[in-house]
Amino acid sequence: MRQTDHPVWEVVIEFHRPEMEEWLVERVMAFQNSGMYWTVQGPVLSAHVFTEAPPEVRSLWEELARLDPEVQVRQRILKYRDWQRQWQRRWRPIRVGRRWIVRPPWREARPEDRDRLPILIEPRRAFGTGLHETTQLMLRWMEALDFVGRTVADVGTGTGVLSIAAARAGASKVYALDIDPEAIEEARSNVRLNGLADRVECLVGSLEKLADGSVDFLLANLELEPLIEALPAAARVLRPDGVGIVSGIFRHHHPVFQEAVRSSPFRITGQRRRGEWMSYRLTFR
Repeated sequence: MRQTDHPVWEVVIEFHRPEMEEWLVERVMAFQNSGMYWTVQGPVLSAHVFTEAPPEVRSLWEELARLDPEVQVRQRILKYRDWQRQWQRRWRPIRVGRRWIVRPPWREARPEDRDRLPILIEPRRAFGTGLHETTQLMLRWMEALDFVGRTVADVGTGTGVLSIAAARAGASKVYALDIDPEAIEEARSNVRLNGLADRVECLVGSLEKLADGSVDFLLANLELEPLIEALPAAARVLRPDGVGIVSGIFRHHHPVFQEAVRSSPFRITGQRRRGEWMSYRLTFR
């Protein structure tokens, strides 16, 4: 969100359906000059949206109200500097497992985190204060993988968190892929921030960019349908002893994904759940 002399509206939207989170993020990302962070309290997920254009948000919450009758909305006006302070105060370092710490560049590392691999992320646009549960599931799987000297594909890279993590863990080459050019610019900026541009290549597109049998590990944090559609291409680019780690699937979609895997060259060799989300480890049959 750029600096401005105009007042900034903070609109807090509370809802109870976690499957609507990605829907809401996509719409806020389309706003001009906006930002966002998330808070969670029990079953209530709150989106804190900051914008100079309250009519845009008003149309958004009217649409939300039709989809979720329990939605609650409140709003207030902030000065730009108040917004900046609130944004930075909310974005705290996030420790995932025993290996990773994700932090913004303005937060210094603490002595107790010296053994963790740092992932520096510059928050922009609609990306929130914390890692989504699906990303945390991916990082948990990645703790157990030996990335040293390996080649990795990260499909749907977004901010580049997983690509940066793989490179930090010793991967010699990482392909950060996303069909959204703006996401790739975001990822490329974060890769440079971490000093890893020599090992992480950010590309607009998907697995069609990669050669057959060129990847040791495939990371895919996607929604159900794109993930299922990517399985044939994943089988093409992975080496015979390669491993796929996937996430982004709602718990109640598990049978659908399981059936899709049965129809592919892969098998599920592990699964994890966090909240309403599932994540899987895939290998060849």
